Amino acid sequence: MKRNANPLYIQVKNQIKQYIADSNLVAGDILPSESCLAERYNVSRVTVRMAIKQLQKEQLVYKVKGSGTYIKELNHGKLIGFTEEVKKWGKKVDSEVLDFKVIKADEKVSDYLKVPKKDLCYYIERVRKINGESAVLEICYMPVDLFEDLSIDILEKSKYSYIEDHKKLTIDKSCQKIIPTNPNKLVQLVLGLEKESPILQVDSQAFLQNQRVFEYTIHYYHPKLYNYHIVVER
Repeated sequence: MKRNANPLYIQVKNQIKQYIADSNLVAGDILPSESCLAERYNVSRVTVRMAIKQLQKEQLVYKVKGSGTYIKELNHGKLIGFTEEVKKWGKKVDSEVLDFKVIKADEKVSDYLKVPKKDLCYYIERVRKINGESAVLEICYMPVDLFEDLSIDILEKSKYSYIEDHKKLTIDKSCQKIIPTNPNKLVQLVLGLEKESPILQVDSQAFLQNQRVFEYTIHYYHPKLYNYHIVVER
C-alpha cells in the first residue's frame, strides 16, 4: 500500500471500491474474506475491518454474521440521479441518446406532465450504460418551456446535474410505479434481452420543489446489470 495523506483504512476502502468496479460485482455478490483482503493489500485484518465499516456507512455493502460481506443493492429510498448512484461504486457511467425530438403532448403525456394537451415537450430515448454495458433504457418526456436549452450533449451527461447546477432548480421528489413485464422489441434490442426475459418497468413522475412536474420517464432495467431496491421507513 502506497503512502499518501489518507489514513490507511481509507486507502483500503478506496481499493476495495475499485476492486468492486473492476470485477463488475453486482448486488448480492460476496467480497473476499477479511484475511484475503488483508493479504491482497498487505495490511492487518483490523485495517480491513475498519475499511469495510466505512463501506457500510456509505451503504455500499452489508455483513451477514457467519457468512461474509456482500454488495448492497442500489438504494432508491433517496432520490438521486443514476449517474450519482452508479459512480458511488467507482463504475463508469455513459449515456447514449437514441432519439431526441420535440413533440406535442398527447392525452397521456399531458396528464403526467400536468400540461395542456398539445403543449410542446421533448421525447427522449436514452440508454444508460455501466462499464460499457447497456443497463437501463429510458423513455422520457420533459416540458420544453422549462428546458429550452436542453440538448443531446446535455443528455449524454447527467440530467439531474443540468437541472440543479445549470438551471438552478430544486428537485423535490419522484412518484414511481413498478411493473413486472416482458421486454418489447425495442427493449430487447437495446438491452440485449430475450423476449421471455422478465424485467422491471418503472414509471416515474418527478417534481420540482414548487411541485411542477419536470419529467415523466419510463425505465426498463436489465435484470442482471441493475437491481432496483426500495427501503420504506415508518
